[in-house]
Amino acid sequence: MKHLTTIATAVFATTATAFSSTPQPVLRGEATIASSFPDDRPCAVSEDSTVGFRITGGEDSPEPLKLHSIDIGPIGVMPVLQTIDIDAQLYGNALDLAMRVSGDRLYLLSPLTIIDISDPTNMTILGQHPDGFPTFNPGPSAIAVQGTTVYIVGPNRDIKVFDCTDPTNIVSMGTIQLPGSRSSISIETLGNDQLVIGRDWDGITIHDSSAPGMLPTVGSVSGFQANSMDVDEQNGIVYTIRRDTSRQYLTSVDISNPNAPVMLDQENLDDLQLFGGAGAIAVVNEQILAVYIEYGRIELFDVSDPANIIRMAPILTSAANLASTNAGELVVSSRDGIEVYEFNACAADLTGDGSLDFFDVSAFLAAFSAQDPIADFNADGQYNFFDVSEFLNLFNTGCP
Repeated sequence: MKHLTTIATAVFATTATAFSSTPQPVLRGEATIASSFPDDRPCAVSEDSTVGFRITGGEDSPEPLKLHSIDIGPIGVMPVLQTIDIDAQLYGNALDLAMRVSGDRLYLLSPLTIIDISDPTNMTILGQHPDGFPTFNPGPSAIAVQGTTVYIVGPNRDIKVFDCTDPTNIVSMGTIQLPGSRSSISIETLGNDQLVIGRDWDGITIHDSSAPGMLPTVGSVSGFQANSMDVDEQNGIVYTIRRDTSRQYLTSVDISNPNAPVMLDQENLDDLQLFGGAGAIAVVNEQILAVYIEYGRIELFDVSDPANIIRMAPILTSAANLASTNAGELVVSSRDGIEVYEFNACAADLTGDGSLDFFDVSAFLAAFSAQDPIADFNADGQYNFFDVSEFLNLFNTGCP
C-alpha cells in the first residue's frame, strides 16, 4: 500500500489539468458465457435496465440456440441467471437484429418466438410461429415490436405482420409489399403509430402503422445507405450506417417532422475496414452513438449536436453486437459474453464534489485497500495494478 500511495501521489502532483467535455466509457462489469463456439450473436436489455440477454449457438454453430439472462446490476463480475434452449435458428442479416424486448416479453427469430422474461431466473417460452421466410440466406433481416404487433422484414421489400396479443396463438396478419426497387434491411419503431425502415441504398422511409395491415409512406429521404440504424426518439433523430467495401459513413437524419425528414450530417468512415459489416448501432443517453464497424473495436461518436457528429476514441474490445439501456449504459455482446460500459464525464471524481484533487486519490486508495467495488476500475472482479492504472488515467484526463 505504501508503494501504491507513492505512485498515486506522484502522479497527482505532476499531472497537468486536462478537460474532456464528453462523457467517456468506463467498463463497469462483464459476464462470461460458456460456449465452445464463440460467436457474434445479438444481445438485448430489459426495459428496467437490470437484465441483459445474450444468444449463443444456432446457424453455423455446432451448439443449439441458447438464450442467457444476465444480472447487469453488479459492478465487476455479472452473474448468469438462467440459460434455456430454444428450438430456433438465426439466418442472414437477422444475426444482428433478431431479438427485441418489449415489456415482459422477448421476441426472437427464427421462427418467431415469444419468451416470458418477467422472471429472468425462470424464462418461459410462450409461443412460436413460422415467420414465413426461407431458412437460409437471405432470410429475415430484422424484427420490430409495437404494442402486441410484430413486424418482420424480409429480403425483398416484404414485411410480414403478426398479431401477438395471445402469444400462445400468434396470428399472421399478412404480408405488406413496400414500393420501390431497393430491399429493406432494418426497421425501428417511432412512437406507437409509426415505423422507420432502412431501405438499403435508398435512405429511409417513415410509415404510418396505426392500421397494422397497411403501412402507407408518410415521409422519406434518400441519398445514403441505411443498413443498420437506431432512433433517438426524444430528439427525433435517426442514425444510419452504411456498410459496403467501397465507402463507409454515418448519417444523421432529423425526423421530428415525419412528413419531411431532413439529412443533417455525414461522418466519413473510409479509414475503417469492414469485417462483416456494421452489424450494430446504438444511441446511448441521447449523446453518444456506438457503432460496431470493424472487428475488435466499437466506434464512438459525440452526437450531442446531431448536425455536427464528432468521432471519439473507440472502445477496443471483441464486440459483435450492441444494445443501450434506459440508464444510459452500453451493453456489448462480446465474443465470449457481454460487457457493460457506463459513460461518465468524471469517473475519477470519487468524492462527487465536481473536482479532482487529493481527496479523490485518498478515496480511491481507501476503497482499493478495502476491495470496495468502486475501486475495481477495470471491472474484472480483482484489485490490482490495472485498477490503479485505469484510475490514474481517468484522473489525468480530468473533468469537464
